[in-house]
Amino acid sequence: VVDYVKSEKLNSLWRDHGWTYGKSDIKIDNKKELKVLFPEKEIADTFNKFSSHVLKLYSEELSIPYFGLNRVRFNLYNPGMLMLPHDDHIYSIFKTGPEDNTPKGIPVTSLIFALSDSNEYTGGEFEFSFMPEFKPVLNFGDVMLFPSAYPYRHCVKEVITGKRYTGVVWAF
Repeated sequence: VVDYVKSEKLNSLWRDHGWTYGKSDIKIDNKKELKVLFPEKEIADTFNKFSSHVLKLYSEELSIPYFGLNRVRFNLYNPGMLMLPHDDHIYSIFKTGPEDNTPKGIPVTSLIFALSDSNEYTGGEFEFSFMPEFKPVLNFGDVMLFPSAYPYRHCVKEVITGKRYTGVVWAF
């Protein structure tokens, strides 16, 4: 999966990240926003099987209820790119991908999978708005889970050098 995500053959498939408010997709004129990729079905299914296993382990341990997962989205942060502060309680993540507008449910848990080591880039810190002093360092293979709704507003600071890759899945 990681070789697929980092393949230069996919350069033309990465697209600008957009924001959704209500049921309307809105592009923000922010040239610093990251790039996103919705992978082909086989890759998405493989990644989601792994995601489901991870979530099952944590949901049993922490009593986190969930009914399903959206289709994985991969994120790419090149130098100069970031993600603005937001929470994950947004309409667009109810979709399995751009070709499927079927609502799935309200996200309860966000899962972020590190697909690169933190020493492969500088900057790109993940930050929660309500506790900016806490900056988790994610290395390849690490997974971070947190509630999808307010007050877990978060952002990714600007990447200075290198490339930062993540996979993100939301449980509902």
